[in-house]
Amino acid sequence: MKRLVAAILLFSVLSGQGVFAFADSDGLEVFDMSLAELLAVEVSTVSKFTESIADSPANITVFTAEQIRQRGLKSLAELLKTIPGIHYSHFTVSDLYNSINFRGSSGNNKFLILLDGVRVSSAAGEGFPIGYNFPLYYAKQVEVLMGPSSVVYGADAFMGVVNIITKDQEESDATEVEFSSGTDDYHYGHGFLNQTVAEQWNINLGVSAHRSADFRPADDFPELYPAGGVNSPYDFAPVKDYDLLAQLEKGGWQAGLKYSELQNNTYYANTPATAGFNPDAQTQTELFTLFGRYRDWLTNELHSSTLLTFMRYELDNSTAFNHTFSNFQMEYKYAESERYSIQQDFIYDLNEEHRLSFGFLYEYFDILPIGSNFEQPYDTGRDPGEQVLYYPGTTSTPGAPPLRIQLIEDTQENGGLYLQDAWQLAEQWRLVAGVRYDYNSRYGEVTTPRASLVYRPTEKSSFKLLYGESYLAPSPDDTYRFWGSFSFYDGSNWVSFFAQVPNVDLEPEKARTLELSCEHHFSKSLYLKVAPYITRIDDVIYTVEDAVPEQAIAGADLRLTRRKKNIGESEVRGVDLGLESKVIVLGRPCKGWGSLSYADGKVDDGSTEKDMPFLHRWSLKGGVTAEVTDRWLVSSLVYWLSDGTSNYTNLAVNLESESYFVMDLHSELELGKGLTLLVDVHNLFDEAYFQPTSGNSNYIFSEGAPQPGRLLALGLRASF
Repeated sequence: MKRLVAAILLFSVLSGQGVFAFADSDGLEVFDMSLAELLAVEVSTVSKFTESIADSPANITVFTAEQIRQRGLKSLAELLKTIPGIHYSHFTVSDLYNSINFRGSSGNNKFLILLDGVRVSSAAGEGFPIGYNFPLYYAKQVEVLMGPSSVVYGADAFMGVVNIITKDQEESDATEVEFSSGTDDYHYGHGFLNQTVAEQWNINLGVSAHRSADFRPADDFPELYPAGGVNSPYDFAPVKDYDLLAQLEKGGWQAGLKYSELQNNTYYANTPATAGFNPDAQTQTELFTLFGRYRDWLTNELHSSTLLTFMRYELDNSTAFNHTFSNFQMEYKYAESERYSIQQDFIYDLNEEHRLSFGFLYEYFDILPIGSNFEQPYDTGRDPGEQVLYYPGTTSTPGAPPLRIQLIEDTQENGGLYLQDAWQLAEQWRLVAGVRYDYNSRYGEVTTPRASLVYRPTEKSSFKLLYGESYLAPSPDDTYRFWGSFSFYDGSNWVSFFAQVPNVDLEPEKARTLELSCEHHFSKSLYLKVAPYITRIDDVIYTVEDAVPEQAIAGADLRLTRRKKNIGESEVRGVDLGLESKVIVLGRPCKGWGSLSYADGKVDDGSTEKDMPFLHRWSLKGGVTAEVTDRWLVSSLVYWLSDGTSNYTNLAVNLESESYFVMDLHSELELGKGLTLLVDVHNLFDEAYFQPTSGNSNYIFSEGAPQPGRLLALGLRASF
């Protein structure tokens, strides 16, 4: 019944039936944008210069600050969850907190995150968690580009780009403070200042923090976590997020920094018998970006943008695991990387028909990759060569020499050149074509092209035929990670019966996507988008067992080894359909949006084919924002996803998590000028459901990763 009620409400708003009527009245301020204004909404992510969303050569979705606020979206993860073709898997990967899937390609490093066009993802392509450490309170607009974008952005823009555009001088002299608190020890707060000083300098300052213990396994899944069971009580450390933003801008000069931190538990999908449930067993990931940029028109036809960036990623030395693989002892991890880059972009208006964009990039990487577990925390006060660390379990056997860990350090250089031409073929036709060449000191050269043909038969319609290629550099996680255990000393070597070992010969994954994006505005109150696509990825990286054990450690006898390898190819075919509507409900303005997505994918190593992991074939998403009164607004968000495939290390194993339906609510009540009461309910019906997960099927739940139950939060927002 709960699913039926939600579906009827969503369908009614989108179709405008019964007591609903399309709202074309110019008297309603909520619908005061004309159709021409809607079509002229500008984006800058696709080509690094501003262009209308209808003309942009890509499938791109734009969220305004108003939409973000009205739907109660506080983090980037919550926003991405609402987009067709993107699947958000929460509490699924023990050391990474969550996983976000762009059209079948899973991993938080498979797409690029920008802040005002500046990279704020991990420094060297490491996996990283995405939660409240990427907040949205300072966003003027968020642009989400689907599909390969390596021509403009290089290695990290494998399956998409997300650009968070911050508030500027148009929103200056604004101060905002918000705080929410709720069940399960949930707390969230932010403070933000956007100020213009001396009519020249624009300052953005913001800070946010979040804490939640919303994962309650003993309460939500007593059949999986029985009272008094093995390793009970089941103590899960809370999730903690922090973020700091500072920006300064004057004319063409801009400088800024972003720091974020996220702490999360490491037991989300493990069965009770394989997890130690020590609250200190958690990961802490820190991301830092510092940048300076200068932009100016050198001539009437030539625009220049120069960007200097320093990025740092750190897996903090407090990161620890306590489970069956560590013999239920605390074992620690550490990793860090730094990226120094200079990027020069030019825009040249050759004539009225041709706009050229071109540029170059130089990057230097200094990497201490994630490797083996340590018996004690890494000493951050010493250089890697000064560390005295041993493999766990090799220091307490009389007469056996301890096995010392040899830390790996890596440096890389990368250079890239690109050229793109936006060619107005005719009044209704536009061709955008480009190519990029990159050379990396580790894996060599890569060339990536793109081509887009845009046809606009009327001002209301747009047809985009899109072809793009991209590549994803092997991450330090895939290349260097080691984990396993040693059982005994045989007189000459330490013996291990199971270990994952490094593979420095990994090649980049390469993607090719063909897509047809069709958009039509029936009116300013009804919009439809349909986008069928096919994506093929070559040199797919997957975990594979070695036919002959790889003896990767001096002084050790590894009897069975696995490592990451380029195993073959994958293919995903799908279609995304999106619909937005603005209607009148009982005389009040109401906005509805919905999407239906289908995707089917396979991964093939040449001998075995299996379903693409982390993929739901069908998904239905939608929501309604209703202005109940002039001061009271309510939004609902619904998600239905069909059975999902989990990622197991054996290619021959295909297990599924069951379909689920979840509904969230957000409400705002204006109490007075600048003061708003907030109410949020996540998982309104307290649905007990699972998400696809990753790991060895002997140690994680076959149903998938269990998800949190209902969460209720109340808050206040004050704007000055």
